[in-house]
Amino acid sequence: MRTFVTTLLLPFFTTCAIAQTISVRGKIVQSQESGPVAGASVRLVGVKDSSLTRGGYSEKDGEFTIKDVPLGAFKLHISAIGYRKLESTVFVRDGKAFLG
Repeated sequence: MRTFVTTLLLPFFTTCAIAQTISVRGKIVQSQESGPVAGASVRLVGVKDSSLTRGGYSEKDGEFTIKDVPLGAFKLHISAIGYRKLESTVFVRDGKAFLG
C-alpha cells in the first residue's frame, strides 16, 4: 500500500512544481468563540490589474479551497450577507501563500 500511495502522489507533486501553482485554503469564522460562516464568497484578485484570478465559496464548516493559484500577489476578498467585507493581500511564492 505504501508504494502505491507514493507512486500515486509523485506525479501530482511533479505537476504542481512544473506548473508553479498552489491551492489556497482557509476557514472563515465569525470570531474565535463563534461558529463558521457558510456560503461566503472568496475571491483572489490580481493586485496589478484587479482581474479576477480564482474564486469560490466557503462550505458548511466555513472552509474554502481555491485551486491552481499562480505565483504572484493578490487581494483576497471575502464577503457574506450580514457581515463586513474583509480584504487582505496574499503573496504566493516558493510553493506557499503568505498573508500580508
